[in-house]
Amino acid sequence: RIGALYVLVGAIVADFTVLFGKAFSGLLIPTFSGENQFTDPFIVVIVLVFMVSLPSQIYLINASLAVNDALYHIPNFYVFWNIGSIITGAIFYQEMADFELRNWVLFSAGVVMLFVGVVCTNIANGKKHTARDLQRLSHEELCEGEGEGENEGEN
Repeated sequence: RIGALYVLVGAIVADFTVLFGKAFSGLLIPTFSGENQFTDPFIVVIVLVFMVSLPSQIYLINASLAVNDALYHIPNFYVFWNIGSIITGAIFYQEMADFELRNWVLFSAGVVMLFVGVVCTNIANGKKHTARDLQRLSHEELCEGEGEGENEGEN
């Protein structure tokens, strides 16, 4: 479904925004302290990817909201974005390198709660749409039934 694709691609671009935004901000702090970090050509790539990902992320979020219900987009985007941020933070910044057992247990519990909350939201959203569709169908059947009775009385 195209709506799910917008959510997923938007979240992936948001992950790049976070990754390269953190790298860019890490370059600014030493530069403001007098140690220019913008002498390496690779730095231009970091800045360009960050600057391109910002408007791209906004565009994809808006495109997703144009085709998806907000109650579908927001929780799913949040989950995909969080998972991507967790993975990129763990790989590129070694944010979990010092985790002990307690940290892993609490962290895993938090991620599971995030998933459960979004699954519950999606189930409730699906039931809401199903109920609305049934109500609309019942209304259409009622209107059709009234129309048939009027036509039969005219004959």
